[in-house]
Amino acid sequence: MLGVFEGGVIPGISYYLSLFYRREELSFRIGIFISGAALSGSFGGLLAAGLSAIPSWGTSALPMHAWRNIFFIEGLLTVVIGALSVFVLPNGPHDARFLSQHDRVTGTQRVAIEQNERVGEKTNKHHLRGMFSINNINCAMLTFCGNVAVQSFSLFLPTILSALGWTNLKTQFYTVPPYTVATFWTIFITWLSDRTQQRGFCMAGSLVLAIVGYTMLITVHSANAKYGATFLAICGAFPTAPIVVSWVRIHFFNNHLPFTKMYYADRVEALNNASGTNARAVAAGFIFSFGYVGAIMSTWTYRTTDAPNYIQGHAIVLAFMCLGFVLSIFGALYARWENSMRDAGKRDGRLAGLDEDAANKLGYRHPKFRYMM
Repeated sequence: MLGVFEGGVIPGISYYLSLFYRREELSFRIGIFISGAALSGSFGGLLAAGLSAIPSWGTSALPMHAWRNIFFIEGLLTVVIGALSVFVLPNGPHDARFLSQHDRVTGTQRVAIEQNERVGEKTNKHHLRGMFSINNINCAMLTFCGNVAVQSFSLFLPTILSALGWTNLKTQFYTVPPYTVATFWTIFITWLSDRTQQRGFCMAGSLVLAIVGYTMLITVHSANAKYGATFLAICGAFPTAPIVVSWVRIHFFNNHLPFTKMYYADRVEALNNASGTNARAVAAGFIFSFGYVGAIMSTWTYRTTDAPNYIQGHAIVLAFMCLGFVLSIFGALYARWENSMRDAGKRDGRLAGLDEDAANKLGYRHPKFRYMM
């Protein structure tokens, strides 16, 4: 049940943010969103320590205590906030009540212009085709690698720290600092990614930290050094998701199309029906569906039989961090090469014999589309 209701949250919110921000602004915004996961890890340890200490309450048939308090109270807050979001969150800039009418038009059109979004378009087969671009497949594999690390880290950090000889309560408190540092690092690296317009190289630089961290977890013996390594490991792995999501783009994109800042208010009605975001939604679902397989794998990474050092678990995650580093560099270099081919006009032949409607359906294969590196 948790899988059914949580499965669409991350791709759904990432897609939702893409309705408001252009692609050079998106990594930082998704980074802020994803950093909530790292921040929840910080508070999670504190809440677990506090909620588990609440005296037993409830009925004799269903006493509420220890871990049940954690599930009940945190779950209740999630359900309430989720229900309120239906009434609080706008469907896009066009119906954001906190914006003026002019800003609603501008906010919608600035994204629509960049993506060449088409009014009233329904999801069709050509939207699905974009899933199989080299860029999107590469991003899906990157999400898989990142999820192996992030999910296994989230699931087993208390276990790893307990193996260092600390008490359960101390372990809960010691889970807070790594997540806190990871929160700020994720926001910084995604800001840098937007600032430099470099997705692959920023991700590769972050993954170097994870590689160093997991190498230390395998090789060092000091408890303090192992604890320090967890900071590097989580900081390196957490930015993978926001950078990947902002890297995925399968729409037509014209680098030379100017953005006009002034629009007429009578265009609001037409813009309200703009739905050229189909391919973005499909891509987000595909990328994260593939990534969730990494989460499945993470549940088998750290086995109790490998305690207390968990060498095999660390080695598995290290291997995927190295693979992620290679994929990041490959994605950036491929984007640079493909863009140079299009700049040189070597993809213009794809437009031969096509009318405007058919040309628009080319999506990422359109000669004017440019990949972000």
